[in-house]
Amino acid sequence: MYPQDGDTINTITKVRLPNGQDVGIVDWNWKPLYSTVDMKSGMTDAELYGFVYGKGDNVTMSSNFTSAQQRTATLKDTNIDSTSEMSSTEEMLVYSISLEVFQLVLSSDDIVVSGAGTPNPMAGNMAILHERLIVSLEVSEKDYFQGGFGYFPAGFGPNVSAAYAPAAVGSTRTFATNGMPSIEAVDRAPVPVHIGGTEKFKLIFANPGGATLNFVDETGSSASTTVMRTRAYFRGLYKRPVA
Repeated sequence: MYPQDGDTINTITKVRLPNGQDVGIVDWNWKPLYSTVDMKSGMTDAELYGFVYGKGDNVTMSSNFTSAQQRTATLKDTNIDSTSEMSSTEEMLVYSISLEVFQLVLSSDDIVVSGAGTPNPMAGNMAILHERLIVSLEVSEKDYFQGGFGYFPAGFGPNVSAAYAPAAVGSTRTFATNGMPSIEAVDRAPVPVHIGGTEKFKLIFANPGGATLNFVDETGSSASTTVMRTRAYFRGLYKRPVA
């Protein structure tokens, strides 16, 4: 980053990308964009995609959900309006990605918060996500920021260090967060990924080979009703759309 000619030394108005392109950052701010993906225990999907739907569209869910269980996205799920591409009046410089994880229960045709400890994920379920899933940001059909699920800690959220013993089984269960709840846990890229206006992008949750992901409930029992919800954030400089 560097000041534009005529500006004071403390005012940054441009960012120079590795290819030499200058990006003006007037009317930009440090606003995250986010998108949510729901994964149901027993899923075998090879890939699931975030940032491919907007508010009012169907949320990305693993294929073992029934059509009756499909959810319509609200502001809780995403804050993007364009699907699969940046609006022509938007741009973003992505410096990091954070993955926020919740464990929920599927009841009939709805996902609900139910039971002691929820929506905090069980430590074993978090470990499954870390071991099985590879996450990558794809922009214009090129992969960036590729790594295991645990490489993208949230850097915020509840610090669950205590355990509890469900009466149903009488043994202790532990919960986990995706990394330490501290901004120090987040790896900030020295060179950001630029997503330009009308450029296509998505966040890929890859399960190489399509192995079955079986999650447990709060009692430690295998349960097909357990849902792991991931809300993914792009952190960086975001150009506000013009009216």
